[in-house]
Amino acid sequence: MKWAVLLKAISIILLLVGSIFLMYAFGLFGVDEFLDNRFGGPSDPDYNATGKPLRYYGGQLGIGIGAAIHHYTWKLSPDSDEYNELITNEYDELSFEYVISMDAIWLSPKEYNFKWADEVAAYARDNNKTLRATHLVWYDTIPDWLEDGNYTGAEVEALIEEYITDIMTHYRTEFPGVVTEWNVANEAVSNDDSTSDLYREGFLVDNLGTDWVRKVFEFARAADPEVTLILNDYDLIGVEEDIGNKVDKTYSVASMLNDRGLIDAVGFQGHLSLKYDIDWTYSAGVMRRFNDLGLKVFITELDVTINSDKKGVSEEKLAAQADIYVEVFRMCLDADDCGGVTTWGSSDKYHYINRGNADWLDQDEDWPLLFDSEFRPKPAYFAVQALLRSRLN
Repeated sequence: MKWAVLLKAISIILLLVGSIFLMYAFGLFGVDEFLDNRFGGPSDPDYNATGKPLRYYGGQLGIGIGAAIHHYTWKLSPDSDEYNELITNEYDELSFEYVISMDAIWLSPKEYNFKWADEVAAYARDNNKTLRATHLVWYDTIPDWLEDGNYTGAEVEALIEEYITDIMTHYRTEFPGVVTEWNVANEAVSNDDSTSDLYREGFLVDNLGTDWVRKVFEFARAADPEVTLILNDYDLIGVEEDIGNKVDKTYSVASMLNDRGLIDAVGFQGHLSLKYDIDWTYSAGVMRRFNDLGLKVFITELDVTINSDKKGVSEEKLAAQADIYVEVFRMCLDADDCGGVTTWGSSDKYHYINRGNADWLDQDEDWPLLFDSEFRPKPAYFAVQALLRSRLN
């Protein structure tokens, strides 16, 4: 009888332990706790014991492995040591994120605040990393003083030309060889299927005209003829019925710039989601179209959101996310000329959604990147690592 009671007690304990494990495994305690029990973090030398950092494989395969650097996290947050270790170990290319945007730097005509962006550039220089400047001209970062300043169109054009010349000259002379790529025009192309207009309506078209993209690329080419100039946009990965019109318009703009010798590459942002349909064959064909023009392509802002249903995180979602990451990296590896893949951040904790900067989305929490909020690699990381390793064999 006593043995029966003891066995029953042991069975109950085992059931409770099993239940707790399942709660972790299916994300009821959150992705961080679940991953804590599966993987180490960057301070743990065994966290990627199955292989070397992603930048090693990218270097062997001829593609850059990059991430947008969040200045506050890097310099000021309580996590700055872990964050620094992660970006130092894993990436060979960085993007400025927002500290080099027009409204962050351009205080007034001929008055600039380079402090934060210069700190990022100095870090990249001192750690043998290159930088992509994001973004030189973007409709969403026009400074208020310029947009509301009652300037004529000719005055706006002259001010923007001066701005482009000054900022690019600054980084060419103060940090030679560090800022190697510039997203010259970001999200310039119209995604309005109801019009044949190539460009997004607004301040830039109103003041610089319908050829404003050509003008800013001309200003940029004159300011630094040696760097890579990029036309950067979204909706270049997906299914044809959803993005075909945007792709065709982007191709037209890139062709025009290429005919004039003003462009070197097209950037595919790559803000993807589990809720999106993606035709990988079609999307690879889009890359091929730009390569056939003689242009390089980059994945510039990759992330894969998983919480549009606002049901949290689960093993199934993380596995589906890993599949998408692998397909994007495979598409880059298989392209004739893909310069690399950059994720829009590194840790979920400081992704722009989780910083409250995505009010156009339904969710205010997500897990879109390769590392969790404790800077530990997620299933997508290991899936990408395995793909890259396989290409070396």
